[in-house]
Amino acid sequence: MQRFNGKVAIVTGAGNGIGLGIATAFAAEGATVVIADINPAAGEAAAAALVAEGGRAISIPVDVSDEAQVEQLVARTVAELGQIDILVNNAGVVAHKLLVDMELETWRRQIDVQLTGPFLVSRHVARHMIARGAPGRIVNISSVSALMGRVKGGAHCSSKAGLTLLTKVLAM
Repeated sequence: MQRFNGKVAIVTGAGNGIGLGIATAFAAEGATVVIADINPAAGEAAAAALVAEGGRAISIPVDVSDEAQVEQLVARTVAELGQIDILVNNAGVVAHKLLVDMELETWRRQIDVQLTGPFLVSRHVARHMIARGAPGRIVNISSVSALMGRVKGGAHCSSKAGLTLLTKVLAM
C-alpha cells in the first residue's frame, strides 16, 4: 500500500543528503515530490533519479531565504501539480566556526536558511493549504543542537532552537 498516493510533497534541500532520503521515501510511498533545492543541477539529478526508480518528481530551484523565489516555488507547484499536501523544511547550510571568529554574513546565512526559510516556505504553503480547505502537513527538520550548545555550532544551534519554537507556534 502506498500511503501518499495522490499527495504532493515539497522537500526543501532535497538535492542530496537527508532531504534526498526524505524525498525518496515519499516517492516510494506514491507521493509526487517537488525537489526544492538551491542547486539546480543537484535538484534535476535527484528528480531524474526518483523518476528512473518509478516515482513522480520535479525539480524547482529555490533559495528558501528569498521570498520571491519561495512564492515562485509555491505558485509553480500548484500550477504544475494542482496542490500541496506536505511540506518538509529540510534545507540547511554548514558554518562550523567559533562565534568570536564568525563573520556576520556567515551568521546571517545560517539563520536565513535554517530559520527564516522555514518561516517563509511554511507561510506560503500554509496559505495555499488553508485556501484549499484540505488538511496538510508541515514538517520541520530540527536537531538535537536545538536543545544543547556545541563548540563551533552557535549559528546552527541558534537557528535550530528558533526552528523548534517556530514549529510549536505554527502547530498552535
